[in-house]
Formats: sequence, C-alpha cells, structure tokens
Amino acid sequence: MKFILYDWEVFSHDWLVVFKEPGKEEHIVIYNDEEKLTGFFNQHKNDIFVGFNNRHYDDFIMKAVLSGINPKVVNDWIITDGKQGWEFPNLNKIYFLSLDLMSDIPGGVGISLKEVESNLGMSIEESSVSFDIDRKLTKEEIEETIFYCKHDVDATERLFYERFDYIKSKLQIINAFKLSMSCISMTNAQLTAEVMGARKRKYYDENIYDMPSCVDVKDKEVLKFFENPQDASRSLKKDICDVPHIIAYGGLHGAIEQSHFKGNLFNFDVGLNNMAQLKDIELYQRCAERC
Repeated sequence: MKFILYDWEVFSHDWLVVFKEPGKEEHIVIYNDEEKLTGFFNQHKNDIFVGFNNRHYDDFIMKAVLSGINPKVVNDWIITDGKQGWEFPNLNKIYFLSLDLMSDIPGGVGISLKEVESNLGMSIEESSVSFDIDRKLTKEEIEETIFYCKHDVDATERLFYERFDYIKSKLQIINAFKLSMSCISMTNAQLTAEVMGARKRKYYDENIYDMPSCVDVKDKEVLKFFENPQDASRSLKKDICDVPHIIAYGGLHGAIEQSHFKGNLFNFDVGLNNMAQLKDIELYQRCAERC
C-alpha cells in the first residue's frame, strides 16, 4: 500500500490532476483524459490518496470523472452552491482510501494551502489563470495551471512529512484496534469515537449530560457540582494535592499562591492556534528530555 499525493484543478471546459508519490521526483499529470485517469486509478485503487481539503473537494471531483460525470457540475455544487460533495447523487459507487492533511491541524479550520505554504517558507504566488474562463484553456494557460498544480502537490508533500507522526499514529490505532483501513480518513475525534464505540445522541443543553458508567469520580462533591448545572457561572473551590483550585464549567484552574523555586521552569500553552506553534511542542519535548 502506497501514499499517492494529488491535487485537482477544474475549469469550465477543462480539468487536470497531478499525482505524485512521496519521495519521488516524477509528477504524473493527467489532462482531460478519462481513460488515462481510469487506468491510473485502477493501478492504485488499493493505495491511499492524500491531499489538502480533498475530503471536501478533490475526492468528489475524482469520483465524478471516474463516474463519467462532468467535474465542473460537481465543482459548482461544492464551490458555488456550498453543498457537500457526498450529497451529490451517483458518486458513492466509486470507493478509495483517502487522507486529508487539513484534518486536525490546530487552528486549521478554514486554513488554506497557501497559508500552509507560507508557514513552510514556500512561494505563495498563485496562477493568473481564472477559474471563471468560459472557454477551453490555451496551451499557455494549461502549462501555467500545471506548473502551479505541481507546486501545490509539492507543498502537500512537505506537509505530509511534517505531519507524518500524525499519520503514523492513525495507522497504529487502526492496527491496534483492528479497525477498517477506511478509518484513515477520519478526524481524531471521529477515530476516537470509533475506538470507544460512541453512538450519536441528541442533546439540547450542553451543561446536562450523563456521566459514563466507566468513569469513577473519587471526589463526590465535584461530581455533584457537575450533575447540578443550574448556574453555569458558579464555581467550586477545593484544595487538590495541597494546591488551591477553582473548578468551573470552563475547566480546572489551580496554583500555589506563594512559592519559591530554583531550577528549570516551563511555561507551555497546549491551546495551539496555528501551525507555527507546533514547533513549541518539539522544543518542549527536547528540553524535557535534557532535564
């Protein structure tokens, strides 16, 4: 099983896709050739197709072309009409494994590939070829589009290596819990739900929930506090390990009021909000190992 990086470009009268295997120099470019695409897909249908935002776009464009459906129609369904690709009829008969590198990026909701390229120190110049052109592309426009599509695939490859530990952890969980390989496309939250056997339920008040039977809360006062959410603004003060804490709906906060310490201290915020802060984790881990 291989990873196949890919990116699609769709115009009114033209489409093209670029494929690449990580670590290889060759870009496979397919332009307006359904037969060639079908052959490539059949050769790699048991591999994992990797892209950026492909879970919402590229996967469905490829399914459309492989199904004999005009990809421009599906493109407009997703981009112009704002509908979900899986809602488009007659696409589900095509199946392949896919992994979206956009998933689970801290602060990554709505992030663009150009933002990722900028964070990676790559060029963020975009193609001058408009997606609104209502005619077939000229030779020069096709060449320019291919150039920038290759660039985006190369950026996806960089991100693939940057996030390889994330990918590897998904594969390890799938293997450990004997899950279907299709779970590779899931977000961390979805994969966790699959492992835990979670079932979807409807809730009408986020502060009212049933405590799972497998959870053993030692401090019954804390349990009672969360079981009676009449006022979400209230809090509970308790000493935990001789440290004063405030327990509230926003979380648990505690600190020693006055203290003196000599040595290495780390101030680390786990609430990451952009890709650049991922490097803070690596720095923290290296420092911790030295200590």
